[in-house]
Formats: sequence, C-alpha cells, structure tokens
Amino acid sequence: MGEYEGVPIRVERVVRRPLRWVRMVAAVVIVAGIGMVLLGLSVGSVGTGEASVIIDLITGKIGGPVLGPRWFLKAPWQTYVNAYVATDKVHMWTDPTTGRIGDFPAIGSLTSDSLAVDVDVTIRWAVDPTKLVDLYRNYPGLDWKGRTIVPLVRGVVRDVIARYKAIDTITRREEIASAITEELAIRLGETRSLVDAISIESVDLRRIELPARFKDAIETKLREEQLMLAAEFNKTRIMIMANASAQARILEAQGEANATLVRASATAEAMRIIAQALGSNSTEETRLAEIYLSLSLLKEIAATGKNVYIIVPTEGVPIIIPLKETE
Repeated sequence: MGEYEGVPIRVERVVRRPLRWVRMVAAVVIVAGIGMVLLGLSVGSVGTGEASVIIDLITGKIGGPVLGPRWFLKAPWQTYVNAYVATDKVHMWTDPTTGRIGDFPAIGSLTSDSLAVDVDVTIRWAVDPTKLVDLYRNYPGLDWKGRTIVPLVRGVVRDVIARYKAIDTITRREEIASAITEELAIRLGETRSLVDAISIESVDLRRIELPARFKDAIETKLREEQLMLAAEFNKTRIMIMANASAQARILEAQGEANATLVRASATAEAMRIIAQALGSNSTEETRLAEIYLSLSLLKEIAATGKNVYIIVPTEGVPIIIPLKETE
C-alpha cells in the first residue's frame, strides 16, 4: 500500500515467466521445415520411358542412369536430369499445297540426272539407357536430336538420292528406303559424340515430290506407251483373224477342188461305162455325154435354190447364167 497526494493506493508486482512450450513448438516447426526441405532435395522422380542422370554439384560427378517410372533418393546437394530413352521420332516433311511442315521441312535433294526433288521422311530411334551418362556429357542440353541426328538424316538422304535417276524414285522406292536405313545406321555408329547410344528402329520414306513438269512428262509417256500397246494388240489380233480367214478360205477352196475332182472322176467313169454299153465310135456317145452333164448341172443348181438363165443352143451343152441376188 502507498499514498499519492494523500490518497491511499495499492501497488501489485507482476512477474512474467518465459513460455517454454512456445519455444519448443517453434523449434519443432523449424526442425520439421528443415527436414522437409532436405527430404525434398533428397528425392527425385523419373517418368515412364525416361532415365535420369544424377549430377553432384559439389564434386561435378555424373551418376546413373536411373530408369523410370520410379521415385529415388539422392544427396540434397545433387540434382538430376531426365532424358527420354524410349522410341523417339522426327518428322521431316512439307505440304506443297498448304505450306505446312513437320518437325522440320522436307529434305531438298538432287537425283543423279540433276533433277531437284523434295523428300519427306519420318525417322524413329531409341536411346540405349546404359550409355546415357556418356551421351549426357556430350549433350548436357539433351539436344542430340537437333544438333546431330537431323543433320545426319539430311546428309544421308541427299547422298542416297544422288545415286538414283529421277524415274528410279518412283519405281525403286523400297530399295531407296532400305538404302537410307542402312546408311543412316552406319553414320550414327561412326559419330563419336553419340557414343553408339542411338539405334535406328525404322525409316518411313513418306513421299518423293518430283517437279510438276517431270510428272507431266511421265504421264504423257505412259499414255503413249498404253496407246502403243493397244495398237500392237489390235495389229496382232487383226493379223491372227486375217490368217484364220485366209486359212479358212484355203481349206474351203481345197475342199471344193477335191469335190470337183471327185465329181469329174465320177462323171468320167459314168460316161466310160455308158460308152462301153453303146459300143465304141457310137454317134450317140457325144450326145449322151452332153445330156448327162446338163442334167448334173441342173441338179446342182436346183440344190442351191438360186435363179438362173438357161440358154439351150442347137448343139452342144446348155449355157447356164446365174442371176444376181437383189439386196
């Protein structure tokens, strides 16, 4: 108790003690935060079709690879880079009608007969994960596609196309695609920076675009060849038909001649028999032969059913003139 200007007052002493639990909570939070940060820095992940290389920021060493998909642990001072190692591809084409292009434009090339063509290709390859660390050392930006593979593809396509004539790019397309595949595999294996980590899976030769004037010339030539083939076929057909007709007429003439001979022989034999019956040097022999021949001819005319003129002279054999048939 005390007084102030004669007024009694009461003074109380307040003692503040430190809150230990607050300090403990703060310490736990700090430790947990540090632990979370360290855990985050110590855990990595790699996706499907990928592989990771781990880089030590202190020593500069590169480790790995770690194949995905998975989570993995590392030192907090280490970082990692994921690279796609499954089948990858690059499209190199140009649409002449719209001007659109793939990942890269079509490859301009020259044939052996100096004709400019545009080649559309799609290349597929895969990366050997066991050689990813060495590949990463040469391409830390993971840019081996644009820096090396695409230029190699352009060079190989141009070299292969230069071995063929323009017309061969139409007729020997499969052979050209096989040659590109083989040559590209050799060139990739010989490129030291790729450390033999790239393997070609397929080469799709999508199109070889020839100049319009050349295609028009080819189409014209094909039409002419087709016309020539058609003309040759008609010529052969006509010759075969003519030969067949001639052979038929020859056979018909031979048959008629043989028949005539047979009839003449029979007539002669008949007349000989009649002459023998009448006796030699008979005055009726000649007249009888004429009558026989006339009757035989009339019989044949009757069999045909055609109209004829018959002129009967005083002496000799009647003359028979066939009438022309009206249309």
